[in-house]
This record gives sequence, C-alpha cells and structure tokens, in this order.
Amino acid sequence: MSWETRESSHPGPYFFLSYAHSPLSPGSGSRGDFWVEKLFRDLCDELMQLTDFPAGAPIGFMDRELALGEAWSERLGEALTTCRVFVPLYSPRYFKSEYCGREWAAFAEREVVPRDPDRRRARSAIVPAVWVPVPPHGLPSVAAGLQFNHSDLGADYAREGLYSLTKLAYFRDAYELAVHRLARRIIEVGESTVAVQREQPHLEDLASAFDSPRTGRDLRIVVVAPTDDRLPPGRSGAGYGPSALDWNPYPADSSRPLATLAVDLARSLGLRALLGSFDEMAAELLRSDTPEGPVLLLIDRWALRDPIRRRLLSALDSTAAPWISAVVAWSPDDPEDSAQEAPGAAELEEVIPGILKQGRSASRAAISGVRSLADFREAFTVVVHRALAQFSRYAPDPPFRPPSGPSGPSRRPTLRSMGPPPEPPPPEPPEEEAPGERRP
Repeated sequence: MSWETRESSHPGPYFFLSYAHSPLSPGSGSRGDFWVEKLFRDLCDELMQLTDFPAGAPIGFMDRELALGEAWSERLGEALTTCRVFVPLYSPRYFKSEYCGREWAAFAEREVVPRDPDRRRARSAIVPAVWVPVPPHGLPSVAAGLQFNHSDLGADYAREGLYSLTKLAYFRDAYELAVHRLARRIIEVGESTVAVQREQPHLEDLASAFDSPRTGRDLRIVVVAPTDDRLPPGRSGAGYGPSALDWNPYPADSSRPLATLAVDLARSLGLRALLGSFDEMAAELLRSDTPEGPVLLLIDRWALRDPIRRRLLSALDSTAAPWISAVVAWSPDDPEDSAQEAPGAAELEEVIPGILKQGRSASRAAISGVRSLADFREAFTVVVHRALAQFSRYAPDPPFRPPSGPSGPSRRPTLRSMGPPPEPPPPEPPEEEAPGERRP
C-alpha cells in the first residue's frame, strides 16, 4: 500500500523539527540558524530517498520560512497537528525556550497508537536528536523519560552533537552517518505508530512542557499608542483598535498589529515576550526598584498628545533605567503621520530625553523613526540585544515579594484610573529639645 493511500487523511509533513533559534549578533550579517537549516535540508533529502513520500510535498517542517507578517502560530499549530514524528533538537538553549516547550506540549497532547493492532503499547512518536550535548541534570522530566540510545547514531555524534558534526569538515563522515541513521529512526517510528490528529492547538494558550526553571530571558514589550476611542486631534482611527495592542503602523506590509509581530521576533531570538500596553503597565514600570526584565517601548508619536501619558512617560524617563529601550514606528505612506501637525522628534526629546539618548547608542534608526516592517525587524534585533545586555549588567536582584492574600492581587492601575500624582505631605516640624537635653 502506498503512502498516499495509507495516509490520505494525514496530509501533513512527515516530521516536525523543533529547535531553539540562535540569537543574532547585531551587525554580523549572518543567519543564526544556518547550520540547523543545513541539517534540515539534508534530513529531508535522506527521507525522500528512503520513503515513497509524494514528490514535491514538504516532507519536513521547520519555521525558518515563516514571514514576519504571517500568523506563525497558526502555521506551527497546523504542522504540529498533522506531522507524523516530532524531532526536538536538544541543546541547553532548547530547554530554556518557552516556545520550544509549547511545541513539545502541543505534540504530546496527541494520542499515539500502534499501527499493528497486535501490539499492546505504542512507542512515543518523539525522536530526539542531540544538537549540543546536555548533561543529564539539564534535561526536564519529559525528555529524561524518553528511551533513546543516541550512541546508535555514532560515537562522534553521541560525544559531540550534531552542531559540531554539521559545522566541522573533520566530522563529515560521522555527520552523514548520523543523518542517515536519524532518518531511518524517524521512518521506523513513523511507520510503526500513528499520532492521532487533534484539534489544532493555540500555542499561546499552552504551558511549556519543560519543568526546568527559566533564566531571565523575558522581554517586556510595552506599546505606547492611542486607542480608537481616545484619538488625539488630527488623527483618524485607521490602524488603531480598542486596545493599544491593536496599533498597526504598517498596514501595507502586514494585517497584524505591530505588537504581535514584535512577539514573533522576540521568539525568534529565544526570548519569552510579556506583552502589555503602557496605559495598563505604567504604574508597574515606575516601580523601578523591582525590575523583572528588560523593557522595550513601541512608541507611536501620536500617543504624546495625551497629557497624562506624557507625564507618565516623563516619569519613567526620570528613572534612568538603562534596560529600558524604545523603537519609534511610523509610516511615510500615512498622510497624517507625514503632516506638519504630527508629533515630531522635538516632542519626543522633550518627554523622554534619557531613553532617546540611550537608544541612539544602539540604533539611531529606532529612535528617529522606523519607516517599514523590514527596517523594524533589524532595529528590533539591535535594540533588544542592548536591552538584554544592560539588564544583565545593571539590574539588581528583585526583592522577595510575599504571596497575594485571600482577596488576590490588586487590580493593575490603568492610565484612565490614574490622575495627577498626589502632593507629598508637608515636612513635620522638628521637635524642640528640652533644656539640658541632648539628642543622640
């Protein structure tokens, strides 16, 4: 029976390659995941030779081809729902990635049954591969529980991992052997098991399958933009929505809000993004004594026309936290943005001079105004790398916070609920000393 007939209800890729994106070095001009892409291509070629998979069909899936303006979560969810085999690339970075843990969790929700009805128990449809060796204590429980003999792929592979074998010509023979045996192992699992399809998962709603603690790779993305019900004079509602998170300055390039695109870029850098609007997070950000991670402000210049927002931004600027960075986005195709009455660099300089000064040392383009989605990708990468470095260098350890009481945590204050700051109480007059009494 051919593959097409046997798997007519299973049109997805044969395997899903799950890997941790390598952080890009600003200005390097190189692709951080070049060697993973080489492994993926070689693995696909090997499987095409060893199976009767339909010619021209994508036999493997990795998210390297997802465009910035594309809904990556839907594409990943579809592939995770329809693939036969899940292939995670083990590395220290992999098990610290929130999104890799979600991919694992999404595939693990699918029931695996044996193709042979006489078999009582099916094997797992997860075939791990070592990209960079991970010590046993660095494996989360879901990975430690998998029974897989890595030495079957060769002694050099088990000792060095696929990254060394892929990159170094010295290991060329060992690399080809490892890829061939890994492909055969994927086929063995794919032909002996069926991973039952389930409803397509929403990766944003899943918890990571990894129980290992994260190590501060969190980025808070804060959107400073108006909402469609509180627009400044001279501004139409195009590109805005009920929340600041709906702001889309580049509608010609993408139909998705800038905030969700920024989350995708953070994920590609191996970061976990915590997203919020400045209107909701202003009070929390002003508590500069308890930083929880670097902060990136996505700024719409029109937001400066709100007096309360201006005051809160100015207060945030006065904290002089070096891990707070900004990207100013606007489109020259927007006639209102290009008009004389649009807020300009002078207003930004008046409100957040400190943040702008810090930002210029990383990317002048991010501060002067990013004018396209392609430029936004480049500016985002540079600015985020600087924010991470500054946070690692200067941020103090957060103090202990007692758990919330029975009533739960207090409601986060919003911009609408915040009025002018209260006047400080007048200083108390000094106590008069009694005659002959000396105060210690």
